[in-house]
Amino acid sequence: MKSPAQPLFGRVGARLAWSMAILLALLLAGGWLWLSLQDRENAYELETARADLSAQAMVSSLRSIMLAGHGDMARTWMADMAEVEGVESVHIYRTNGQEAFKDGKTIERVNEFLGGEQFSQPSYTEVPGTIPDELEEPFYEVHSGQQERVRILKNDRLTYLMPIKTQTGCMVCHGYDNDPQRGVLVLTISTARSQAMSARTEAHFAWISGAIVLAAWGIAWLLLRVLVLVPLEDLARTARRVQTGDLGARATGERLDEFGEVATAFNDLIGHLHGLLAHEQTLRERQEGLTEAILSLNQEMTGKTLLYRIAALAQSMTGAQYAMLAYLEGDKRVFLPVGLSDEEVDKIGHWPEGKGLLGLLWNEKRIVRLPRLQAHPLSVGFPEGHPAMGSFLGSPIFFGDQILGVIYLTEKEGGGDFSSDDEEMLRVFAFACGMALANARHVESLAALNADLEARVQERTQALDDANQSLILREADLQRANEALQLANDAKDRFLASTSHELRTPLNAIIGFSELLITTAGDLLNEKQRRYLSHINVSGLRLLRIINDLLDISKIEAGMMQISSETIDPTALLHQVASEMEPLAQAKSIALNFEVSSAAEQTSWASDKGKVHQVLVNLIGNAVKFTPDQGRIDCLLSLQTVGGRPAMQVMVSDTGVGIEQEHLERIFDEFYQVDGAPNQSAGTGLGLALTRRIVRLLGGDIVVSSQPGEGTTFTFHMPLHPPEQHIVEESRHAY
Repeated sequence: MKSPAQPLFGRVGARLAWSMAILLALLLAGGWLWLSLQDRENAYELETARADLSAQAMVSSLRSIMLAGHGDMARTWMADMAEVEGVESVHIYRTNGQEAFKDGKTIERVNEFLGGEQFSQPSYTEVPGTIPDELEEPFYEVHSGQQERVRILKNDRLTYLMPIKTQTGCMVCHGYDNDPQRGVLVLTISTARSQAMSARTEAHFAWISGAIVLAAWGIAWLLLRVLVLVPLEDLARTARRVQTGDLGARATGERLDEFGEVATAFNDLIGHLHGLLAHEQTLRERQEGLTEAILSLNQEMTGKTLLYRIAALAQSMTGAQYAMLAYLEGDKRVFLPVGLSDEEVDKIGHWPEGKGLLGLLWNEKRIVRLPRLQAHPLSVGFPEGHPAMGSFLGSPIFFGDQILGVIYLTEKEGGGDFSSDDEEMLRVFAFACGMALANARHVESLAALNADLEARVQERTQALDDANQSLILREADLQRANEALQLANDAKDRFLASTSHELRTPLNAIIGFSELLITTAGDLLNEKQRRYLSHINVSGLRLLRIINDLLDISKIEAGMMQISSETIDPTALLHQVASEMEPLAQAKSIALNFEVSSAAEQTSWASDKGKVHQVLVNLIGNAVKFTPDQGRIDCLLSLQTVGGRPAMQVMVSDTGVGIEQEHLERIFDEFYQVDGAPNQSAGTGLGLALTRRIVRLLGGDIVVSSQPGEGTTFTFHMPLHPPEQHIVEESRHAY
């Protein structure tokens, strides 16, 4: 098979040749760039040195002209300097930036200093110029003495600025000031000639580099062709022949270089591949035989026919002359010989007793492979009449941890030894045989178990039917009992509601008359009578609160409690509660502290004011009850975020006796009381239960934290707006 045509740059030789050419071109380009930069730098240094010499010569010439008193010759001298090849312009500027030798100002000052007309004024037709804007900064640096000289390269021109310093001889005429600088020489020189020379040098180098690259590319191509491509093409041709199935193809390995080593290794690889393919074919044939054997095992499930088939397949697949399969039948070992005629079997005096190699297979559950059976230390020889055997290969047949039998093969055909492949094949075959034998043995036990299971299932089914009938009767009894309990609970709720109304009417009369007697007939009563009336009034109020609590709980449980919505002023609400609870606190010298945060004062709060008032009175009254004399109660109302939404939070803290941890879980249960109040104050156990139900009815919740001897803190929060009516229905089912 021919390889597909490759593009020019798809060939390895072309890639290597072009890679070397590109690498060489890059190296030459780098050298050309370096030489170009170096040449330009040398040209710049040369022009700078020429400008420096020219400027120094000009300053010296100008100084000589001026010291000789021929100032009028300076203009002619400057014009002559401008005509020199390579010099574009020559200018002299005073320290104030004006061009010198263009007007008569300097001569006027000199004549004035000398006291007469020592120098005549020539006629000036030009207007003196000033220093160009782009040269102002370097001009200042030079005439101020910051820089000795300044060079500026721009647009193929080198501008040179050099100071003209005041000499001792200059003071004869220019002594009218003490400026150490008389002016600045500005010399402009063209660098076009040096740059043209650099360009010619670079062009010559580029042509030479191109010729070198082409020559190097050609030489590299020839060398790669001879040294690399020809050996690679030979390897490719050989590989294509092997691909078509010609395993006799070999590459030329006569070279002494690395390609010769590769060719030799390639030839060795082909030979090894040929051997592997032959071995693979052998394994494939064995695998096909093993598969056929396992399929035939699955077709024959019981009897000695199956076991004999196992031994015969093992013998044929390994090329053994003899095979023996031993298995347990109850407590007795049974042997099935394969490869022995009936006459040879009859000559055997007794079968192996399991003391030698057979015992090793039974007890240690491992395969044994020997070139000579008699050489093994556990070999006890052959039974009388048994044919002589040489090579040996045996394996236990087991399923799980249970030994089902053993199989061993002897005397491989051709007088050879059993191989590791034979051993591995026998291992797999023995495992498959173990599964088949286990299946065959389990058939009978499975049938018995199935019959027993059927009987048990029938028995359990009858028992389940009886249990289901009993459960149906029990469910009917429970349903009737539940209906009776529901009727009793509804009757209880109605009784409490109606009875509470009936009780409140006479109780209100008792409270009203007792208050009336205290306020109107107080002067007519003695101290003992007034105390009795006060007890009657306090007891009546307490009984009224109990009845109200019972009525409220009954309404909540019956789903009849309604909530209203009105705007609540937090400060006014706490003031009202404080005025009501202050007498109780003063009776025990307890300090009451009410506080509203600034954020809560500025927040609009809508809820059922009466029920919020009831919650606060219950909590503060409870705190007063359990706080000893000289104690303290704090009530803080603040705006908090609960569940991602703003809510009003109220904390009621006291310095009372506290609550044990085991009581905190049940403190809100109906009729649950905690002992330990001062003076053994008693209650009905309804206040906190009603408080939590009201708070949840209003869409909030309440928690308690306490430490014995350190006091208790109740914290509840409510939303800024009351919940919808369905909250009432949910609370009905929540308790």
